[in-house]
Amino acid sequence: MHSSFENLSNFGFRIAGFCFSHAVRQVSIIEFRYFFFISDFEFLDFVFACYRQDSVFSYFDLYFSGMDLISIENMEFYAFHGYYQEEQVVGSKFLVSLTIEADLDLAARSDSLKDTINYFSVYRLVKEQMEQKSKLLENTAKRIIDSIYNHFNNIQKVTVKVSKMNPPMGGGRIEKVTITLSR
Repeated sequence: MHSSFENLSNFGFRIAGFCFSHAVRQVSIIEFRYFFFISDFEFLDFVFACYRQDSVFSYFDLYFSGMDLISIENMEFYAFHGYYQEEQVVGSKFLVSLTIEADLDLAARSDSLKDTINYFSVYRLVKEQMEQKSKLLENTAKRIIDSIYNHFNNIQKVTVKVSKMNPPMGGGRIEKVTITLSR
């Protein structure tokens, strides 16, 4: 039996992105399934083994069925995060983007705000955390993730990206520095 997107979806999987790297050559999943005559189970075992070892995949996003995404992108804040005293006095512009993985099926069926993750509430949580000074962006991102988990129950994963625009780097011009945390 050949692996195919149709057969994989029967196992309750959606492959959002996948790329198998070997040296310089990039082989997409479409090419991959034609090159190897393996069962769906063998294919999934291979994918999970490689992903766990963080080895040959240059890009891999596998979402289990029932995992839906809410993304809030490029929320802009003026805040006072930074290691150096001057950064905590002068401040800087920051961009925050986040993705929340959760089962949104009930909200999709009920059309009720109480059954979903209210993105206005998420924005308020992010704003509260951005108003608290931190020396490191990692600390800011962790506090954002913690506050989202503390406020909502049905979350599977949160990924937060915090970017500091035009960071001071000793005279060099840098558009932004970004950290990404997931939990």
